[in-house]
Amino acid sequence: MRSVFVKRQCMHCEDPACAAACPVGALTKTQAGPVVYDDARCIGCRYCMVACPFSVPKFQWDARAPYIRKCTFCADRQAAGLRPACASTCPAEAISFGDRPKLLEEARRRIAASPGRYAPEVYGERTAGGSAVLYLTAVPIATLGLFAEGFRTDLGEVPHGRYTREWMAKVPWVALGVGGLALGLYHLNQRKAEVTEQERKEG
Repeated sequence: MRSVFVKRQCMHCEDPACAAACPVGALTKTQAGPVVYDDARCIGCRYCMVACPFSVPKFQWDARAPYIRKCTFCADRQAAGLRPACASTCPAEAISFGDRPKLLEEARRRIAASPGRYAPEVYGERTAGGSAVLYLTAVPIATLGLFAEGFRTDLGEVPHGRYTREWMAKVPWVALGVGGLALGLYHLNQRKAEVTEQERKEG
């Protein structure tokens, strides 16, 4: 049985569902590509955890002042003109960093040059609308342990950020509806109590 090593991190989606779900803008996608997190804005709702199709954001359950934690694609290093730490330190150069179109071109070149060495799919090219992180593997992507941790093969090609925005647009109306219903029930119960009290006094 062959052992295969794999790196698991935030996919930094082209249209990130986590950023679309965040009601306070604590998660945003920069023009350079990374999806970054601002803990000063976070209100701890954890909508990002529910929205992410890859189950990446994690909540610090054991912290007194908990935050969401995930890979930031070394946005600070990229801003300084440096490569992400993982790509800089990998001794086998298994991690490449560069422009997405060029990386995809290189992945396709490798697959065409050695079809028996690589699985034909580049995971992340169109998965869930595409992502900045791409996987080129020697075995079918579905056989890797990623999927036991939340990564899925049935995500389709539609950006999940689109789905999330559609749902989030309904939240204010749902809140108003629930609030209105609760207010109506409150007044109904108050009126019922008043009638009961009046009947008790008259009886």
